[in-house]
Amino acid sequence: MEYWNDLAGQAIRDKDALVELYEHFFPRIYQHLLCRTQNADKTDEVVSRTFLQMYQKLEQFNPAKGAFSTWLFAIAENELRMQWRSEKNHPWEELDETFGFQEPEEHTPEQRLLTKEQHQELQNALAALPERERRILGMRYWLGLSHRKIAEALGLTENHVGVLLNRAKKSLKQYLQDMHKISP
Repeated sequence: MEYWNDLAGQAIRDKDALVELYEHFFPRIYQHLLCRTQNADKTDEVVSRTFLQMYQKLEQFNPAKGAFSTWLFAIAENELRMQWRSEKNHPWEELDETFGFQEPEEHTPEQRLLTKEQHQELQNALAALPERERRILGMRYWLGLSHRKIAEALGLTENHVGVLLNRAKKSLKQYLQDMHKISP
């Protein structure tokens, strides 16, 4: 954490430090936003604006107030909120396309159909969750962030993150079980 804070201070005047920050945080920010938007084109737009804001406001970063990663994720979240406000909705697209689910070519058409149906069920289950729970699931499982990092990024306690994560997993499981009880 301290390394990235120090590097952020250097990046104001050092192009190599700025490049290192970008290369380290780009995939993390991209995956986080992709999980939230579920749309690669929108993610590209928001990520571009996030790093432009980072560059323009780097002198405003204060390590005494928190970690650089938390500061950068806050910028990303703000840019995403502005994107959603401009669209006045939160579109959901196919998880297959968004998260790069690809069928191995050796799968039969029946196996491909089953996998596509399972992905659709998961998409529906995720869409049924509250926004905060979807965000935490994405940060944990798509970004691989620890409870501590999620708590820092969202301004929650680690325990609260754990509770919300467990609640989200239980809700997903229950939703999927209910779907199978109803389905023929």
